[in-house]
Amino acid sequence: MCGDEGVGKSSLITAFVKKTFIDNIQPQVPPLTVSGAKVTTTIVDTSADIDGRENLKREVRRANVVLLLYSDHYTCERVGLFWMNFLRSLGVSVPVILVAHKSDMYTVSQTDDTALQAVEEEVDPLLQEFREIELCVRCSSKEQVGVDQVFYLCQRAVTHPVLPLFDYKERKLKPAAESCLRRIFYLLDRKHTGTLGDEELQTLQRLSFGKELPLEHLNEIKAKFGVLPSGGLNIKSFLELMLQYAKKGRHETIWTLLRAYHYSDSLNLHDSFLYPK
Repeated sequence: MCGDEGVGKSSLITAFVKKTFIDNIQPQVPPLTVSGAKVTTTIVDTSADIDGRENLKREVRRANVVLLLYSDHYTCERVGLFWMNFLRSLGVSVPVILVAHKSDMYTVSQTDDTALQAVEEEVDPLLQEFREIELCVRCSSKEQVGVDQVFYLCQRAVTHPVLPLFDYKERKLKPAAESCLRRIFYLLDRKHTGTLGDEELQTLQRLSFGKELPLEHLNEIKAKFGVLPSGGLNIKSFLELMLQYAKKGRHETIWTLLRAYHYSDSLNLHDSFLYPK
């Protein structure tokens, strides 16, 4: 966790653990390990003081994901002027989750919609300039709004990374990801019709998620992306469906599909699949 002094790093950690807001806590909390059903996360609070700069560098280099907080216009400007350049200077290429903390302060004299628009306008230049920033989310430790979501998004950025899949600048799937998905399409199309019908789509669903897709959801997909009266998906519409998942932040769905077909996080086929015993 990084950010200027006073943005609420320690408050956010405490609110996540205690499920309530605690005022006047210590400036920096000790490292905390949280074990879940699928992933264990160690949360490391850091100091922005010059005296703690070496420790900050050491912890950032060890991180799998950086949670970067700001809480007002000044600390938001510091994200671009200092923090992102600092991370780049260390050669850090892990995902960055940007958090507009203390969002309760945005809504004192504004409606939620107006406050959200203000946040989006404020961070959009940062998202355009720094591709390491995976997304920005609003959060309030005081109001207990978005606290759990922040840490879930950090975990997801590591377990289901979006950067190998989606090009934010071009707003399209990256070539390596598209190549993998093309291969999966052709493997599914066992009848060589050039389309995936109900049977093939259900096969994909069972292989990836262990259960069939509800009929109403299947019909929705075919109605939106199908190219034939029967609703089958050709390669173009199949890739468009995957692109929509990426744009809507549903990259877990894409990764579940890729991993069912033995792809690693680097989008290479696992050795255990290529060279079975």
